[in-house]
Amino acid sequence: MNERLARQAVDDGVDVERTGGCPAFETAYRLVRELGVKHVNYYATGISGSPMPVIVSTYLSEWISLYQERGYFFIDPVVERADRSGSPMEWDHLSGLEPSQKAFIDLWRQKVGARGISIPLGSTPVVAAISITSDEPVESWNARKSEICWKGMVAGQRIHRMALAARQGKEDPQPLSTVQSDCLAYLAIGMDVSEIGVVLSMREAQVRKNLDEAQRRMNALSHSHAIAKAAAMGYIGR
Repeated sequence: MNERLARQAVDDGVDVERTGGCPAFETAYRLVRELGVKHVNYYATGISGSPMPVIVSTYLSEWISLYQERGYFFIDPVVERADRSGSPMEWDHLSGLEPSQKAFIDLWRQKVGARGISIPLGSTPVVAAISITSDEPVESWNARKSEICWKGMVAGQRIHRMALAARQGKEDPQPLSTVQSDCLAYLAIGMDVSEIGVVLSMREAQVRKNLDEAQRRMNALSHSHAIAKAAAMGYIGR
């Protein structure tokens, strides 16, 4: 992790030593800084060779330890529903909760953020999601929710690839550069070239060049074909 980000993380109360300064944590922390939110938390279960959930988080150590010690994983409604939901889950809209789950969500809000949304990243056998939290007013949160979701999905898929590769003792096998995968991911959710350029601070010609190169690297017939292949291989969100 670069020194400037590490200093910012320490100033924010994040236990950088616990993260090992890994690239996956750096991606999560960059998202916190970019969106101006409180926390980003990635978790995955069902990864081969890992009986415990894999967590990449900016949550403080106090909360992570409490979560593990009290076995909250077994009642966490986001964990329970991530495998069944293909859409973002906003904490305020979780319904049908058991009393223990309601108590957990109340404590969660106290510890990590008054508002939160969790975005599923994969399904059986590996179930994964990224959660983004904030203490901002509800009006501001609602106005930014769409941006938070698509930026969270793109960063979440990047962290997911890194986590899978790390557990397998390999480098991230991603054949695409970060910019190329981002361009494909944004195109996949309906953004046009000019909109992608604004988000990534690039000229339209650069966006097209990156999309063309992503198509070439994926050995695809079109940008749409490249999106389909990249999604099937887990390089971008589906």
